[in-house]
Amino acid sequence: MRPADFRICPSCDSRNKLKWEYCVRCGESLQDVAAGAEAPEPEADSPSSDESADQVSPDVPGLSLLGVGALVVFGVIALRPRPTAEASRPDPSIFQIPTLPPSLPSAAPLVRGAGFEEFERGRALLARGRSAEALGLLAQAVGLDGSNPLFRQVYGQALWATGAKEQAVDELTAAVRLDPDAETYRMDLARALTGVGRQADAVFEYEQVLARSPNNVACMEDLARLYDGQGDTPRALSLMRQVAASNPNDVVKQQSMARVLEKAGDAAGAADIYRDIMSQFRDAHVPRTQLAEILFQQGQGAEAIATVREGLQGYPNSPVLQRGLATLLERAGQTAEAVAAYREYARLAPGAPDARELAERADQLEKRASSS
Repeated sequence: MRPADFRICPSCDSRNKLKWEYCVRCGESLQDVAAGAEAPEPEADSPSSDESADQVSPDVPGLSLLGVGALVVFGVIALRPRPTAEASRPDPSIFQIPTLPPSLPSAAPLVRGAGFEEFERGRALLARGRSAEALGLLAQAVGLDGSNPLFRQVYGQALWATGAKEQAVDELTAAVRLDPDAETYRMDLARALTGVGRQADAVFEYEQVLARSPNNVACMEDLARLYDGQGDTPRALSLMRQVAASNPNDVVKQQSMARVLEKAGDAAGAADIYRDIMSQFRDAHVPRTQLAEILFQQGQGAEAIATVREGLQGYPNSPVLQRGLATLLERAGQTAEAVAAYREYARLAPGAPDARELAERADQLEKRASSS
């Protein structure tokens, strides 16, 4: 048994590389999750895992307090063997969608005063990703005017970007203390608190924002993610319904809503959302594979495979669909077709982080089939 080189998300049970600070699937903090450890207080319906199982995932960077928007990658497949005699069949948790919190609104115009020039230069460097250089200038600005909440907020962002997370929380807390009515400061603080594992404090900050602005969609989405990670599915579902209703054309938000419905046991409701997305967007490949997964788990294997094949008719070069088809075919016992589909995926996406692994999987399946 090789040493544990993964961490399991406490929210969605996905496996993640040790260097990732946030879950590739749902954005949950992995700060306090030990290597190789199961998720704390796992959901009753969470799939079982094996310490030697392989996680085939793209190298997605961690969250930033500056926000990086919603991210959809080639569907992330967790090829985890089931605890049965047929260890070659992968677990059905396929094509998960990692989403990250939206960017915060830009800061309000700043009145010139002590520390203004240092702050502007530091903020410009931070915006260009030169956080180490920005840190000194922003520290100078705070030293010249520590009563300026915007100085404290942006300095906190720079500290976070350079890895000084506890200090970042202190600065963001100071910004909120100086201007408790500023939603952007509380949102930034809440995200930082989540990042250092202080979920209860983060929930308080988000709830303070919603008390002032009950229609703040970004806050509702973040708080729903936190509730979901804590296993409070009813409250997560209530908020996600509002988020989805306010963004009917936002595919990622609709998919997030569907995922919470699945966790709540409403697979039919989730399937309806995936079908609705597919009716609006012909190239919604990830929802199609997720719908196929629901069908497969309901015992409708043929229909699941047909659903993915239907998408491939219009988009034959879609790596997401090709990959989804391969996993379904393998689990359905159609080994020869699965081998061909895995190899086609590797051909379509040769630069994908898992292209080589899935090509090797095809070789293994073919070798196993020929020796049986």
